[in-house]
Order: sequence, then C-alpha cells, then structure tokens
Amino acid sequence: TGALIAKKGDEFGATTGRPRRCGWFDAVAARYACRLNGVDLLVLTKPDVLEGLSEIKACYAYDYKGSRLKDFLSDPYVLDKAQPVYRTFPVWAGSIHRLRSEERLPNGFIDYLKWLEDELETPVGIISTGVAREDIIYFKEKCSRLLGAQAEQLFGGD
Repeated sequence: TGALIAKKGDEFGATTGRPRRCGWFDAVAARYACRLNGVDLLVLTKPDVLEGLSEIKACYAYDYKGSRLKDFLSDPYVLDKAQPVYRTFPVWAGSIHRLRSEERLPNGFIDYLKWLEDELETPVGIISTGVAREDIIYFKEKCSRLLGAQAEQLFGGD
C-alpha cells in the first residue's frame, strides 16, 4: 500500500529520485506533533491519492505489551515494539481531485476529515486537491477564526 501511495502521490526525492516511505496516516504521532509545535490550523495535502484504494486506514493508537496507547511515547524501544491500531474507512464515493469548493466534497471524505480533526484536536483549514496551485479548498470560517483581518486578503473580501 505504501508503495502505491508513493507512486500515486509522486513521492520521490527531488535530488536522489528515491521513493519516499509512505504509509497509513498516524494520528497518534500527528497529534503529538500538533501539541508540541502549537499548531493552530492544519493543511491537508494530497488526500486525492487515496482514491482508488480498496479501503483507507488511519492509526489511532498503538498496542504495546497488552496496553492500548493513545498518547505518543518518544521512547524508541517502545515505538519499535508497538503495533499500530487502525480505524478503517470506506473510500468515499466521488472524486475530490481538483475540487475547489467545500460544498462539493463527498460525504465520506467529510466524515474522514472530521475524524482527523477530532483525533488531532486541531482544525483543518486548507486542503490541496491536485497539482495546480489553484486546486485548493479554503475552509473560510476556520481560517478566519485564526487569521482575523488577514483572512480578507486570502479570500479576496468575500
């Protein structure tokens, strides 16, 4: 699955050309990173590469020696021995590739997005949906809460 995601997402080193290691989303590590770095708003990139898969998984906990861990532990030994626990999502009906309006997002993708926000305790304000710079969806309300008056420049005053 990781190799397929890397290929669909064109995930190769710019200098070396080596394929990047890709896999299912790890919400435990991402939540830790958001907390550690004081992230107020997330940008979700390349979710369209998940289309065409038979299912979508996301890690929400680790199993370690009979315990279920929902918080990230920075102990390399524990991380090496822990096993990811996945939630499985159905692939959403309809494509999000090149969408530019949140109103057109498929319900299944919206469910996945809400789950990500809940797990990470951080809102997603921007989604890229393709390779063109215009292939972006801004969640205006979420961005405006964070950016205030600067949001007007971003959205052209509408």
